[in-house]
Amino acid sequence: TNQITSIPCLQTGSGKTHTMLGDKEGENIGVIPRALDGLFLRLDELKNDSSCMEAETYEYEIHAQFLELYGEEIRDLLRTDSAASKSLVKKSKLTIRDGRGEGAEPEVIGATTRRIKSPNDGIRLIHEGMRRRVTGATAMNLESSRSHAIFTVVVQQIASKTVATDEVSSQTGKQGKSVTVEVKKSKFHFVDLAGSERAKRSKCEGKRLAEGINI
Repeated sequence: TNQITSIPCLQTGSGKTHTMLGDKEGENIGVIPRALDGLFLRLDELKNDSSCMEAETYEYEIHAQFLELYGEEIRDLLRTDSAASKSLVKKSKLTIRDGRGEGAEPEVIGATTRRIKSPNDGIRLIHEGMRRRVTGATAMNLESSRSHAIFTVVVQQIASKTVATDEVSSQTGKQGKSVTVEVKKSKFHFVDLAGSERAKRSKCEGKRLAEGINI
């Protein structure tokens, strides 16, 4: 699996979230919408002209996860049941498990995975998850992110072609053929870190101070 990660690292209130999301339309759209637009555009080009992949058929699927790291807890921002409601103190907590088998990747157990069929599908998921993300007001930022958010896009490409084999059919005398299938999997991780802050400047106390220490 090929993996790419994008992480902006700046202090709180500097515009990291806006850089990743940007405006809903116009020239100031963010990194994630631009990446989704480019990704779907390229994959559609490959699907419409599979010859450039030296394949007879080409298909792809894209899925997404949206998680937040709050303190030492991993939370699912795409859960739709009441357990994931932002109004509740206890959200659905997830765990990480080491991959099983040689070369297997670590995985987050129980994380929601949604299929996205267009850039707009991905943007809707992001805005859905952002409504559940933990934010809070400080002296430095009225809507300070108190958690690290990770939006992961998983791309699976499937290309197939027919190739000749060394075997010759005893009935027809023709050279045999077989179908080979190649599957490629890639992951794009877009990380929106909670901003670094100094307690003296943020004037945080109690819970907000503890959050700042974890950040």
